[in-house]
Amino acid sequence: MQLASLLICCQLATVPAAADPEEGDPGRYPFFAAAYTVVPGADLESAGAGSELKAKETQFAAGLLQIERDDLQVDFGLDYQYTHYAYESIDGRDRDLHRLQFPAGLTRQSENWVFTGFIAPGIGTSSNVLKDIFDRGSNDDFLVTGRVEALFRRDGQLSWLGGVAYDRAFGEAKPYPVVGVLYAPTDQVVMRLALPDPSLGFTINDQHEVSLRLFPAGFEWHVVSDELNDRFWYRVEAIRLQGTWGFRFARSAWLDLSLGYEFDRRHEFVDDTGRSIHSDLGNQALLAVGLRWGDGPIPYTNEVTRH
Repeated sequence: MQLASLLICCQLATVPAAADPEEGDPGRYPFFAAAYTVVPGADLESAGAGSELKAKETQFAAGLLQIERDDLQVDFGLDYQYTHYAYESIDGRDRDLHRLQFPAGLTRQSENWVFTGFIAPGIGTSSNVLKDIFDRGSNDDFLVTGRVEALFRRDGQLSWLGGVAYDRAFGEAKPYPVVGVLYAPTDQVVMRLALPDPSLGFTINDQHEVSLRLFPAGFEWHVVSDELNDRFWYRVEAIRLQGTWGFRFARSAWLDLSLGYEFDRRHEFVDDTGRSIHSDLGNQALLAVGLRWGDGPIPYTNEVTRH
């Protein structure tokens, strides 16, 4: 397995299993990926006695088109996530939050280098704005995120990587560095020893693969409150450790089952009485199920999914 091809797979969180030679290569584009995640209730520690929050996340991502010419590839896709926060002992209704982005990416390879990056404009807003975005939307509802990485192959197993990302993974829009190494001791094992999102991918055989990834899972949405006739930012901070078992049940289709643990959690929002809540949230396990078609990558919460 060439390390150059590994970086192109979005964040190298997993390494897709090889296609059966008798069936042929399923190809990288187009691809589709979906996931549904449940995070059980946990205490909002400073929001009052009995206060609790639980979450459900629904994701859909698609790599729609890739154009290749010599050592250059350009790709286009879309990425959508619906997040539902349900509360106990909080004055206010549950929150329905949406993120919709349209990533455009570019990858260029040489003998020892791989440069890859994307930019993803879109929106991050509440349901009451999304359903009437042209009349109720504002500049605060629109967002742009992106990432650029470079990989230098030192030898057949080890490569250095570095880059910069700009997104809301830490609870607000800001840039941060990406740095580390990529180590592939065999064709079946790939370790991304990098900050802020280390990962391990292991291909068991043509039908089974497992992965483990640690990554920042925060985000920031612009919310319009009809109850208050006001606007505020809903900010989430968290670190998520997620392990996934993938089973290929058809030539180009995968079933994913994930178990995770989220910690260092914090929510900032305004309830329907106008009270600002800035509260840590109890650590919690989570469960997720996903489907992929066309050799698509695993979608992770609040992230743009890209090969």
